[in-house]
Amino acid sequence: FKTVNVYKSADASLVAAGISGTVDLRMLRPLDQGKRVIAVSARGEMNGINKLNPDGTRYGYRASATYVDKFANDTLGIALGASATLTPSQDERYNAWGYAGSGTAASPFVLGGAKPYVQSNELKRYGGVATIEWRPSDVFHSTFDALYSHFEETQHLRGIEFPLGFSSPTQSGLTVNNGF
Repeated sequence: FKTVNVYKSADASLVAAGISGTVDLRMLRPLDQGKRVIAVSARGEMNGINKLNPDGTRYGYRASATYVDKFANDTLGIALGASATLTPSQDERYNAWGYAGSGTAASPFVLGGAKPYVQSNELKRYGGVATIEWRPSDVFHSTFDALYSHFEETQHLRGIEFPLGFSSPTQSGLTVNNGF
């Protein structure tokens, strides 16, 4: 995209506007460029937490390429772009649930159960953009814009859920404070 305009409120210059706002995406116009553009970008990324599941990863990447050029005495222009991203993330989760007991010294509240989990996510995103612009004369100007976007997220969640207080555990050496 060459420009992205965000309108947070109604504007009389817009043909149609959404209640919560409008986003106007403007594609690059190849015939407005001074000369040929070839740009390539690549970078790696590493998650701060090592992989928590055997099928997870802590390493990812971002890559993109752009090509813009003009032909036929600057009356035909093309712009092509492609990008790919692999973004990993790792999460450690712990959920406690329920309280067994009645909250008295003889039957204090005890944690009912727990669910410790580890989660490994992998977001893959691929995109492409193409613009063909044709201006054979001062009275005719045509453009064709195409955008492709695909993403896929894989989540691996592993853990265990087990009862504690509801399984009638043997309790010894407890200090009860306010029923807990």
